[in-house]
Amino acid sequence: MHYARIAMTASRPDRGPITVFDRDVMAITAVAAPEVMDRVAANVLGALDELPAHEREALLDTLEAWFDHGGSAERAAQALYVHPNTVRQRLRKIEQRTGRPVTEPRAAAELCVALETTRRTGTPRGEG
Repeated sequence: MHYARIAMTASRPDRGPITVFDRDVMAITAVAAPEVMDRVAANVLGALDELPAHEREALLDTLEAWFDHGGSAERAAQALYVHPNTVRQRLRKIEQRTGRPVTEPRAAAELCVALETTRRTGTPRGEG
């Protein structure tokens, strides 16, 4: 039953109701201990809460696209229908606000886990 709860929590409306954990380690991490991960997400991404909602979402969408496209600003830009420089500017803003450079492995992992948690559990703004 525990795994069923995790599977239900891990589903994302934008990616369908089913998550295959063997292929999505971030999904497991994001939902295995929701209370803890919500606090982690708020700690890592909380500085973005000061921004207007549309700007925060644009930054999170950009970060997600950048991760989804292997760290390529060009491919992320294509997916988002923006210029690659826009992606780079948004990533710099994320780095400035969070203090986590996206090009450093540990910082990128923290951002990735926090983003997955936010997307999967819907961590409300300002909580943590």
